[in-house]
Amino acid sequence: MGIINYLKNIYCGKDNILNNIILFSLSGIWAISWGKCCAHYLNSFYFGYLPASEWVINICTFLVIMISMYIPGYLYNYSHILYKEESLLLPEVKMDAYLAFFKMIPILLFWGINITILVFLGLILFNIQEDFIKMMLYYVLLGCLIPFINVLYVLYSKKFETSMYLFNPINLFKILHKTFVPVVILTAKCAIILGIIFVILYKLFVISNNVANTNLQHAMRLLFLTCCIYFANTVNLINIQGIVEITKSEDL
Repeated sequence: MGIINYLKNIYCGKDNILNNIILFSLSGIWAISWGKCCAHYLNSFYFGYLPASEWVINICTFLVIMISMYIPGYLYNYSHILYKEESLLLPEVKMDAYLAFFKMIPILLFWGINITILVFLGLILFNIQEDFIKMMLYYVLLGCLIPFINVLYVLYSKKFETSMYLFNPINLFKILHKTFVPVVILTAKCAIILGIIFVILYKLFVISNNVANTNLQHAMRLLFLTCCIYFANTVNLINIQGIVEITKSEDL
């Protein structure tokens, strides 16, 4: 199945329109709340926020945390449904996503810790002044593993059951061997789509620098951030559909 069909699964149908409106709204709420938190905690006012009261910051922090848990949960709940049902349309935006997120925590933590250890190992092994090229090569190779770790995440979401197969680093390379070509092609397509979208949206951000009206400038920057988050999630939905199809064809 091609990218066009994946996009149809995301956007075609009345229910999908409503789901996308809600997902876009969540992206906007996250963007606004994140901007408020940056202004408060990091003294970063680039999106035009002034310091807010403590209770507003607490609400914004809460919203950032809750939406940051909801979106990954929604993505992997989608892959869970793709394994169970024939319908490829988006699931309803419901609280099930939180349950999926908490079920994903064991594998997210395990591989997150492993990647963190490997990142720090690179800092220990290489001197940035003497071994800069070796260090960059190390991190490029490490980055190349991320799409295949996501294959493990998607496989885990199939049943949300702890399987030692998915927690064994050796099996990561077995999966890499079996799925290397299709996953690389899928990742490249997603990267190209995301790159094109970002370039288009970045024009909006650049234009905002020349807008004299401060409120309009801030609104354009928030729209840029909201669209970046929303379309990044859309590309993730495309990627997940592709990975599910690959794992089914490879009988993983």
